[in-house]
Amino acid sequence: MGLPLIVANIGTMNLFRGIAYIILGDKAFNGYPPRFAYFRQGYVGWVLSFEPMFFTILPVIYVIVLHRTVLAACSMQTATTSLWRPFPASGWTASRCGFSC
Repeated sequence: MGLPLIVANIGTMNLFRGIAYIILGDKAFNGYPPRFAYFRQGYVGWVLSFEPMFFTILPVIYVIVLHRTVLAACSMQTATTSLWRPFPASGWTASRCGFSC
């Protein structure tokens, strides 16, 4: 269509905002189950709240997944050119991923 990306992005955002307004009206959704309150107000071991623990452990998992697994090798293969070389730490070659560039 020849639209700049920012126009398409803002237009899509407003489309989904309008759909949400049609569904919910002018009130917020608040029918969440009580167990969801743990993610905001829960404590791990009665000492630390859930959020700092979650955002401390999540980056560690992220680094492990992106540097030591097949997922990292395959995602890097599909995201770059055909001159891609696999991560040496993963031990996987591009032909073992089953993706085509």
